[in-house]
Amino acid sequence: MKSNKRPLAILRMQTIRAIGKFILKAKTIVLNIGNHTTIFVTPDPTLAIVTTDIGALETAEAVAETRVTGSAAARNAKYDIVLNDLRDLLGYVQKIADDAGDENAAIAIIQASGFDLKNHGVRVKPDLEVKQGPASGEVRMIAKAAPKAEGRAMYEWQKSADEIVWLPIFTTLGTRGIVNGLTPDSKWYFRVRVLNKFGTKGWSSVVSIIVQ
Repeated sequence: MKSNKRPLAILRMQTIRAIGKFILKAKTIVLNIGNHTTIFVTPDPTLAIVTTDIGALETAEAVAETRVTGSAAARNAKYDIVLNDLRDLLGYVQKIADDAGDENAAIAIIQASGFDLKNHGVRVKPDLEVKQGPASGEVRMIAKAAPKAEGRAMYEWQKSADEIVWLPIFTTLGTRGIVNGLTPDSKWYFRVRVLNKFGTKGWSSVVSIIVQ
């Protein structure tokens, strides 16, 4: 799949302009790739290197907040290093997606990586999106709406700290939900499934996030 219309891994910089959001996105990508070692066998650069570089950026950002002379420039240099790491990881993920057997497999690979997906020139809405909320410890979940032809639907949400034990959150009539009170810097996994007159659908792909 080498055409310009192949599924593409993208990094939506307009959504992560703030340093804090950029760092959390970088951590989330590392978390997702690390959780799928059967797909991403030899990340390049290694996740250990990227994690170290993210830590250096966090330290530099803390110093920059004190407004010490030269600290902003030092922070920006660390930012560029992490950005280059992410671009290299994106290229690594894209190569694996390009080598996949078909389009659906390529899409699944990109979505598993934590990068965003564009297919046929259009950004693809995943079955589940999990985003940072405006408040610390808050995340917002958005499910892909069930087909209208299937009638009224409910959405059952779950969370997990380890992808083994799943805890119910709530069931909603809408496609959105908010979870509060999560510990900052903790890792959480989320999934959702649809319930309608035809029965219960399968669970969505698991989405992981590091809480702000």
